[in-house]
Amino acid sequence: MRKLLAPLCALVLTWPATAVADDLDGGVSVTCREQRVPVALAPDRPADQTILTRLCAPTPVAGRVLHVLISGATYGSLAWDFPYQPERYSYVRALNRAGVATLNIDRLGIGASSHPDSADVNIDSHIFIYHQLISAARAGSFGVPFDKVVIVGHSYGSVIAYGVGNRHAKEVDGVIITGLQHEFDPAFLREFWGMLHPANEEGGRFAALDGGYLTSRPGQRHLYYRSEAADPKVIALDEATKETFTMADARTFPPVMGESKGIRAPVLDVIGEFDRWFCAGRSCSGPASTASRTRGSYADDICFEQYVIPGAGHDVNVHFESHRWFAVAAEWTKRMVRDGGPCRG
Repeated sequence: MRKLLAPLCALVLTWPATAVADDLDGGVSVTCREQRVPVALAPDRPADQTILTRLCAPTPVAGRVLHVLISGATYGSLAWDFPYQPERYSYVRALNRAGVATLNIDRLGIGASSHPDSADVNIDSHIFIYHQLISAARAGSFGVPFDKVVIVGHSYGSVIAYGVGNRHAKEVDGVIITGLQHEFDPAFLREFWGMLHPANEEGGRFAALDGGYLTSRPGQRHLYYRSEAADPKVIALDEATKETFTMADARTFPPVMGESKGIRAPVLDVIGEFDRWFCAGRSCSGPASTASRTRGSYADDICFEQYVIPGAGHDVNVHFESHRWFAVAAEWTKRMVRDGGPCRG
């Protein structure tokens, strides 16, 4: 592993990067840096794929906690930095304003990152790629070394976070899980698979992808939302910027669900109050909801805290009340990761 990571870190430093500065509301100065990072799909394979990363951090950057962001199925980096009303819907902007650095990523097979054969876009390659990126961040390959790293996943990205938090536990200081529970509404899988089709059937930017790349059928993005708690313009932009998921992703993720038990870092679990795919039309905040039983999916001796976003559906970042969980994530990061506690679970 050391033989792989040493050249990787050198490549990150030499790859062309672009940097911009911005002043957020409240006078916070933020620097953002885009880099295309060479990565390998597995320990025994060459670093012949590239991942687009965007590091944004308040200045000075040194000493900040870093959130490494992992998008869900059919979503890319815009899920964390939504371009419509970003002052309301951008997790990146909110956490930067709160003093936290963010590393936003187009996952393998997404956006401006490499699109290999769809069979290579699977849960194990994602986990290994995030391991490489976290190692590079800790080594200073994005400009400064980060000593405290939190992985933040949404939905399928949360399954990836389980794997990273378990297999590379020493590299992770905190884990934030959103839009995922261990118990599914039985109708969820039928509905989810029913909304997918081969992405290349839509042509355009998906035209060259092989048939193992999937995306949501046109007009189905509303299923990720509680419509009365979301702006129709958000859902329309979500449709226009949707991304992919692969058959290999679907085939390889189920065994990783159990890896949540191996996480040793503090966990913040976040779910929308009316996430239809996990709470079956009931409130996720109820005493008999699936969310009430999630604690048992983690080790007994770690700090576990949970937050249910009032009124929200599955897409936790782009509902009217999303700002509430952004604030919870920022407070939890400062208390549990930067300051070492106390746990309120």
